[in-house]
Amino acid sequence: MKHSINTTNLQHSHSHSHGPLTPPEDVLTSPLPTINEPQKPRKSSVTFDPALQFKNEEILSPTATESPQPMAIDLNAHAVPSSILVSLWDRENEMRDLVKHNHMFFDPLRTHLPNWSRFENTLYCPRSQLNDEAWMSRIGKALEANPSLLDRFKDLVGYIGNEPDDINGNQLNDDDEESIDAPEFDNVDLVNIRNFPNRLKKFPDSYPQFFINCQQALDSNGPANAYEHFKETLFCPRSQMTDDMWESSLNDQLKVAPILMTQLKEIIAYEAEEEEEEEEEAEEEKEKKGRGVESELQEDV
Repeated sequence: MKHSINTTNLQHSHSHSHGPLTPPEDVLTSPLPTINEPQKPRKSSVTFDPALQFKNEEILSPTATESPQPMAIDLNAHAVPSSILVSLWDRENEMRDLVKHNHMFFDPLRTHLPNWSRFENTLYCPRSQLNDEAWMSRIGKALEANPSLLDRFKDLVGYIGNEPDDINGNQLNDDDEESIDAPEFDNVDLVNIRNFPNRLKKFPDSYPQFFINCQQALDSNGPANAYEHFKETLFCPRSQMTDDMWESSLNDQLKVAPILMTQLKEIIAYEAEEEEEEEEEAEEEKEKKGRGVESELQEDV
C-alpha cells in the first residue's frame, strides 16, 4: 500500500532528491509528555495523594495513570476526660517544666506567697491524688488576694473550665478548706499512720515533692545528715521504736521548718481517710456477697 505525503509545507535547503521522507520531530501531532513539561494543577484533596510522590520513571509508566489507593494516616490521639480542666496531660511533670522555664512569673510568686513550700507541694501534686478541680481550687485559694496572678496562672496552664469564676477562694467546698487551712491539721495524730505500714512505705513515691522539701530544708538548716536521719525515723517500725519516741523525734527534727510538719500531718490525714474508705468498701462488698449466698440458699430450699 502506497502513502502520499504532502510536502508542500516542508522547507529544504537542497533541491536534490531525498530518500524516503519522514515527518520531522517538530511536527509530530501527539508528542509524549516529558518530565519537564508543566503539569496542570491538580484539584486539592483531603488526603495525601501518593501520585505526587512517584519517581520520574513511574510517571512514564503505563500504570502511572491508574488511580492510587489513598494513604492511611496514623493519628495518635488521646481521648480527654471531662475531669481534665487544664492543658497538661502529665500534670505533675509538665508543671515542673513550667516552673523551671517561667522564672518571670514564678520568682515573684515565690516571694508573694507566705507559704511557698506548701503552694509548691500543691503544684506538683499528681492528678491521681488531686483532680484538676480540687487542684485549681487550692491554687485559687492561695492566690485569691491577687486575682491578676490567678488569671495569669490560668493562662499559663491552659485552664479550660466552663466559667472563669469557677476557681476562687469563695467557692471552695468544706473538704478543700480543710486541706488548705493549716490549723485544721493541728490535731492530726501522727502515730495513726503506723497502723498502715504498707501506706507509709509508699510515701516517697506518692509524695516526692514533700521529700524534696524536707531534704532542702533539713540539709540547709539542720545538722549534718538531718534528712537521712529524718527518713530513718519516719520509716522505723514499731518493733524498734515506741510510738511516743517516734512522734517526739519527728517533732524535734522538723522544728527547723514547721511547714513540713503541717504537710506531713495533711498527708497522714489523707492516707488515714483513704484507708478507712477502702475498709468500708471492702466491708460492704463482703456483706453483699454474704447476702447473695444467703439468697441462693433460700432459693435452693
